[in-house]
Amino acid sequence: KGEPGDSYVLIAAGVVDVSDDGRTLRTCGPGDGVGEIALLRTVPRTATVTAQTYVEGYSIDAPTFLSAVAGPAAAAAAEAVASTRLQHSRTAP
Repeated sequence: KGEPGDSYVLIAAGVVDVSDDGRTLRTCGPGDGVGEIALLRTVPRTATVTAQTYVEGYSIDAPTFLSAVAGPAAAAAAEAVASTRLQHSRTAP
């Protein structure tokens, strides 16, 4: 949390917890990704990601990620995910 966002990480294997100030916001596993909010909104990382098991993933640099979501449909879908996750982080117990 708080660091510059320079990549998106797609989880290939394992489990991570995404948390903010000690509150678990969600648990992610294979097929899930983390890091899109910082890239889409050009803000520092909004949460901390902690491995709960051994994790393998693919790191996608910011320019590649942003070009992949540059089309209108992809951009809208990525923004919807980011908005939902930000809203959830504000209302999580």
